[in-house]
Amino acid sequence: MERELDSYQLFYSDGFWYVLGYCHLRDDIRTFALDKIGFAKPLNKYFGVRRNFVFESFMSACWKK
Repeated sequence: MERELDSYQLFYSDGFWYVLGYCHLRDDIRTFALDKIGFAKPLNKYFGVRRNFVFESFMSACWKK
């Protein structure tokens, strides 16, 4: 499935690399495992990280589940 992603943060967890960012398809912030991404290409677009986004706060909420 093709997606457009505004990448916010690259991080390593439990032996795997992930990219976290805004997924335009889902209209939400999502996490993607890099080893599951078959192909990626940069787009000639600029974006800003959402105003209220804080990586540590986002991830701590995810880890509490």
